[in-house]
Amino acid sequence: MSFYDQIGAEGEIVVSSRARLARNFTEYPFPGHMTEREEQLVLDLAKGALDHYTYLPVNTMSPMNASALVERHLVSRELLSGTGPRGVLLSEDESISVMVGEEDHVRIQALCAGFAPETALKQALEVDRILEQAAPYAFDRKLGYLTKCPTNLGTGLRAGVMVHLPMLTEQGAIRDLMASLNKLGFIIRGLYGEGTAAQGDLYQISNQVTLGIAEEEIVSRLEQVVGSILTKEEELRRQYQKMYPMRLMDRCQRAAGLLATARILTQPEAMKLCSHVRLGLSCGCLKGIPMAEMNRLLFEMQPGCLVSQAGEERTYLNLDQMRADMARQIAQKAVLPLIES
Repeated sequence: MSFYDQIGAEGEIVVSSRARLARNFTEYPFPGHMTEREEQLVLDLAKGALDHYTYLPVNTMSPMNASALVERHLVSRELLSGTGPRGVLLSEDESISVMVGEEDHVRIQALCAGFAPETALKQALEVDRILEQAAPYAFDRKLGYLTKCPTNLGTGLRAGVMVHLPMLTEQGAIRDLMASLNKLGFIIRGLYGEGTAAQGDLYQISNQVTLGIAEEEIVSRLEQVVGSILTKEEELRRQYQKMYPMRLMDRCQRAAGLLATARILTQPEAMKLCSHVRLGLSCGCLKGIPMAEMNRLLFEMQPGCLVSQAGEERTYLNLDQMRADMARQIAQKAVLPLIES
């Protein structure tokens, strides 16, 4: 079973949790100061230690297939824009991905469904120990793990969650939330991280501080911060449903109807409609679609994923048609019960 087929704790709001560890090996220079041979040696080291993982060489992949990996949150855009030998190692269910040749020698990432950053951290640390057995990491007793960028010094940990916040977005509270999170050492970003906009009311919340604090404390603070955000979003949903039940029902069911009949869907339009449908499923205005299936749709209807599935290059018009076909099949599961009722 793939990671995207699962729903975890607080799954009505939290799509996934992530833990990412930045690591460098002592015997090699930092990226940017390595020869191509040294880059290949680091790549071979990681592949040998994780020989039961699937290896994908991003430097030889087609642009759209590589883009699909970004859209599925398995690699970063920085890995794709690099030069020299580089790639990603994936576990069978894609819940673990190890980027080799990005800003650091390796970036170990664990993904879990729902609100489970502690579980994600444990899984990332298990892979971390395997790699450290293959070769020692660059580590300083005072500074912790040494990384190319000073902002990752210490634990090298970025823990985060992806959350669906339609009501906080509608109330215009995201800007204030950004400011308050920043004061606490956390940051809220768009769907694909730094420098990206929110799509479908989806956001990523993660820590900014990695130095002078233990991994477990980072995760504990993240859980507290996100917990308060979940409470606020849930409260706003209850208030809106109590005050405007027909408005909420109309918004969610109208969105399902559009998705169930559309023949052409742009990415922004599809993401917004899917946000309404996802809200409707969580509030009981819609039924018939498993939340995991809705989550999968959010990622599989992105351009790179569509082309990757089609197996050939497509025009943007064809992509919009393919996106509509995919969404229509899923949305009809929610519309049929409405017609029959």
